[in-house]
Amino acid sequence: MDTAGFLARDPSLMDAKSKELYKSNYTSYDDGSLEYPKTLYVLDFPTTTSASSQRILKFSQDLALAACLHTMVTTMSLKNALEATAPAVSTQPLSEFLSLTYTFVITKHQTRFLRDPLYRDYARD
Repeated sequence: MDTAGFLARDPSLMDAKSKELYKSNYTSYDDGSLEYPKTLYVLDFPTTTSASSQRILKFSQDLALAACLHTMVTTMSLKNALEATAPAVSTQPLSEFLSLTYTFVITKHQTRFLRDPLYRDYARD
């Protein structure tokens, strides 16, 4: 039986069990304090008028996402946003600016969460 799926189908049950499991490290939103963002930015959404593109746009704007979140969907270009907000000294395109940043960040986290505990538990003195 899919226990996690079963619990996730009932938000009240999931909330109650999470309170028990995580104790003071759990934030419950059953008091109605949860607020969704007012703007939902989407990257690389289709801009053509093809049937499939129109279905994706309709889903995001009319049917599910925006309706559920009570928000507006706004298409965003990461490249244009960087060009508009980058420091004046930066002349690099986005791909060069980011370069290996993601790789380094992921490696750092993998080192901390995987390698270090493994060495601590299994390394010979």
